[in-house]
Amino acid sequence: MVVPKAHALMIRSAVPLLLLLVSLLAVPVVQGFGVPGTSQTLNGYDTEGGSDPVCWLGRSDPAVISGADNLQINEDEQVKATPWDNKLYKSFMLTGQVELLPACPTGVTIEGDAPAELAERGEVMRSGRYYDYVVRGSIDLDQLAGAYVFSDDGPRIAVQVILCEVAVTGFCSPFVHEHANDRLIATNSTVKMETGDRHGDTHVHAPTVFIDLPNAAAGGVQQFVVTVPTRVNKPGFFFGVAAFQVFTATTAGTDTDDALKYKYDVANALSTRLITYQEPPQILTVTSGMQIVVAILIAVSGAVLCGVLFQTVKYRGHSALKLSQVPFLIVFLIAAIVATLCTFLLNPKSDLYCQLRAPLVLIPLQIMYAITIGRLWRINQVISPLLMIRADVGKKQSCSSTASRKFFNVLTFISMIGNHVTCRCRGGKRGSVSTPGSVRVKVTDLQLSIIVLVFTLPQIILQILNLVLQPSRMVVDYNIDESIGKATCDTQRRAATSLDMWGWYLLILLFVLILFLTFECRSLPSLFNETQEIYNSILISILAIAIGLATIRLSDSPTTSPDVAYFIRVLIVLVMTLNAALRKMLPKLSLARSGKPVLINKLVTDHRRSFDKSSTTAPSYNSMNSA
Repeated sequence: MVVPKAHALMIRSAVPLLLLLVSLLAVPVVQGFGVPGTSQTLNGYDTEGGSDPVCWLGRSDPAVISGADNLQINEDEQVKATPWDNKLYKSFMLTGQVELLPACPTGVTIEGDAPAELAERGEVMRSGRYYDYVVRGSIDLDQLAGAYVFSDDGPRIAVQVILCEVAVTGFCSPFVHEHANDRLIATNSTVKMETGDRHGDTHVHAPTVFIDLPNAAAGGVQQFVVTVPTRVNKPGFFFGVAAFQVFTATTAGTDTDDALKYKYDVANALSTRLITYQEPPQILTVTSGMQIVVAILIAVSGAVLCGVLFQTVKYRGHSALKLSQVPFLIVFLIAAIVATLCTFLLNPKSDLYCQLRAPLVLIPLQIMYAITIGRLWRINQVISPLLMIRADVGKKQSCSSTASRKFFNVLTFISMIGNHVTCRCRGGKRGSVSTPGSVRVKVTDLQLSIIVLVFTLPQIILQILNLVLQPSRMVVDYNIDESIGKATCDTQRRAATSLDMWGWYLLILLFVLILFLTFECRSLPSLFNETQEIYNSILISILAIAIGLATIRLSDSPTTSPDVAYFIRVLIVLVMTLNAALRKMLPKLSLARSGKPVLINKLVTDHRRSFDKSSTTAPSYNSMNSA
């Protein structure tokens, strides 16, 4: 019996349908209301709460395409062959209609994840930037119609991420691309598209990623994981899907052209379905004008301090400077210059700026004020025994409060131990320190260095730990919708556990201690005691910090210009360095330029006489206090 060709064609076309029917029997039936347009698949992402992929099947029958003479079908029933542009098989001709399958074949899956910036870190997606979408899937080749996977370049599949504009696209499927193409062709559009542009004003599709299947001939399950870089050029709200396409045929090799071919399109919604892209944020930076103003302030302040340092070196042989231990004054001025010149680091331009600003500003400031508290101790050690010759006034004119006396005794003990250990190591003799009954006491440079080190070393250790354990980095502080932000330095720690903040706390603690000691020792002779000038400079520094930080706090918003905070931070440091240096050094340099010698005995005698005359009144500060 001869079977007509049309019947043979029907039988051959029914084979894949039978395979599909068998695969559907294994899928559990999901009951639904069956309302048209609301439930097209069993559990695909087109249904409410559906999470399975959706599959489409298209066929290309060469017998239909050839239009054989004995093909027994009426002209009205003739199936048209439609060219279908794609990146896998250029000459594919679709015969009939693309079929939406109620469920994908067993073993055919696809999942897609939003970029880690959004899914894991919760960052805002920015237009004009590439993000990596991760797509995972599997294909059971034994469950597909057609025994062989093929393409123009061998067995492979094409993977893509499609982002559909929520407001205009409707159902997001792999075919929005073809719909947009048809619409653009119909309107004779000549708009040149670039990667990331909206195709047809409806969607953005990522560049296609191809995955070779070298073991496709063996059949079985083929799994894949691929990263799909995707860019969106303009902001918007998108529903994202991951999709792949694969072609199969009933025969392999050179006979593919004459074989019955199948095109599978598989898609699934991304795990994060709604994806929002925003414009790149407006990052506020310190304006060039403010940078110029601050640079001029730093340059002028540095030049003034360098001038004071030059004068100090020039007159280092004068008794007013010798009695004040010139090497420590020079170190004091060098530290002030370093802190002043490094204030440009307070403008957070990079991670390096954030990591270096605390050590290069706080350590020199700590050295300055450690030398200050060391000199207060030295003055007490040298002058107090001379004043105690007259016991009736000695206690009134020295640092005689219990707290200050105990504190200075502790420093004296530390200097004795350090001096003893150092001299034993060097085989030398110890320098003199204050002891009960002594009248003339000499405090050596080594002893004073030990005291300075005691107050400086904690800051140095703290800054080393900060660099190692909590390296600060530059971050952007955004407003609520992250449309505006400004750069700042962040250690990702709270103020109570931030080593960077503890460096400032340590410096302020030193300020408070110096303020207390200068008040307690306010009656010592003025030439050796800078208590009034130290007191005033510390008080001004504390006020500058309080007012400056309050102003910064009030203007601490991502939408405010960073000019204010930068200028105030620099100004606070300049007040600390200039105020302290000029108040300490100008009276000494004035004495040195006058050429008048300074005698300790005459100083103490004059001070005692002045005290006798004003013993009934409160002691007043000498405006020419110096160190």
